Amino acid sequence: MKHTPGPWNIQDLTKTWNGKEGDWHGGFRLAASDNCCLGIIGHVDARYKHQAKANAHLIAAAPEILEALKEITQHAFDDDTPNEHIREDFERMRDIAFDAIAKAEGTD
Repeated sequence: MKHTPGPWNIQDLTKTWNGKEGDWHGGFRLAASDNCCLGIIGHVDARYKHQAKANAHLIAAAPEILEALKEITQHAFDDDTPNEHIREDFERMRDIAFDAIAKAEGTD
């Protein structure tokens, strides 16, 4: 499975939905670098509208997060770590990173 390449960006739709100020309540458009719409992040319940922007930023960062995890797992974990406790911590972090990569790539 291959995702749309990053970077992804967000557009605040609270100001520009159908050209009417305030016509959309707390939504954000997620777009690829070529401005292709990848999705709309919004809320159904007004109690959670403040989380829509945070969710949009987290989703928009996904390609960079995935690349960082891949880089870390390729270079940061080896069997040459001298301290057993540090090695165990690295192995645990490596497993978490591998699980996140698998989830992001749809291979989990």
